[in-house]
Amino acid sequence: MHSFKKRYYRLDLIVGKIYFHSYPDFYCLEDRLAIELKEFYKEWERRSSLALIPFYLERIKFMEDEKYKRVSYGRADDIQFLQDNIDDTRRKLDKEKGELQVLAQMVYKKWKEIKELRKTNGFASTNFKMNVHKGANDELYFNIVHEEASSK
Repeated sequence: MHSFKKRYYRLDLIVGKIYFHSYPDFYCLEDRLAIELKEFYKEWERRSSLALIPFYLERIKFMEDEKYKRVSYGRADDIQFLQDNIDDTRRKLDKEKGELQVLAQMVYKKWKEIKELRKTNGFASTNFKMNVHKGANDELYFNIVHEEASSK
């Protein structure tokens, strides 16, 4: 015991998961691509789960209704304020749509890289399954399912 210390304290560390992203000796190219795909998908899922797009749409609708009521009842106060808020919310909506679309494109591109690598290496399947649907304005909608490899 150190001569100045009167008490010892216990420190418990609990480690849940450890992620290795930059250890090329541990992973082949497909593993690294799969890790990147999983990270991009997590970010896309996190952003879409915030539900900002429906929130902004509802907010715009509410403010436009409020603006219409004020104009129709002859109360022209705060019309410019409402219009500025509508414009600002539309900008935020467009930005959010764009950012989600960029993330979707990144996920799709990474998935295509894995698919092409598997094809080049002569493998018939991968444990990532992706369903992609193109919507209006070329927006991508997709669903990814990651199945752990079986130990059979």
